[in-house]
Amino acid sequence: MKAITDPSISPEEFSALYKQHRERFTHVAYSFVRDEAIAEDIVSDSFMAFLESHDKLSPGSNHLAYIMTIVKNRCLNWLKQQKIHSDINRRLQSRQQRLILNSIRSLELCDPHELFENEVSDIVAQELDRMSELRRKIFLANKFENKTCRVISEEFHITYRMANYELNRAVAALVRALRDYLPVLLALLVGSNR
Repeated sequence: MKAITDPSISPEEFSALYKQHRERFTHVAYSFVRDEAIAEDIVSDSFMAFLESHDKLSPGSNHLAYIMTIVKNRCLNWLKQQKIHSDINRRLQSRQQRLILNSIRSLELCDPHELFENEVSDIVAQELDRMSELRRKIFLANKFENKTCRVISEEFHITYRMANYELNRAVAALVRALRDYLPVLLALLVGSNR
């Protein structure tokens, strides 16, 4: 076998060099990367890099030191990549944690009663605006002033039957407009009475 400083090397000599020193270089690489498969890949790639460039080495160069330098540099590059990946993961986790905390705060601050109350109030207001003036006044007098249809009919100079009809039409229009909210409203009402 030629000296380890000879710039020319045959495939058989390279194979012997690889078999003789692979395990030691793998052990060195593993001590840095702490992953057996990665260490083996680094050493194999380092020997291949040596094979591709050994003829460019100056006479008297130490092949083992050269291979060790390649192993060291590849370990450094791998560790730097791992640090970058770790930093990115840490930032992503930090961002994800902030998003989760914001969601938790939002949910804790969210009052479903208030949320539905605002939406229902908006729908009721829109529906009242769509009603004729007479129907709206009859509805408001009945529901917010607690007036009966008899009192409303006298106050608006209409028949009792007309006041009752307009009130029923107003209630029917609101029930139609709020049909999607009725199950939720009932659940909230039942839940708040417990």
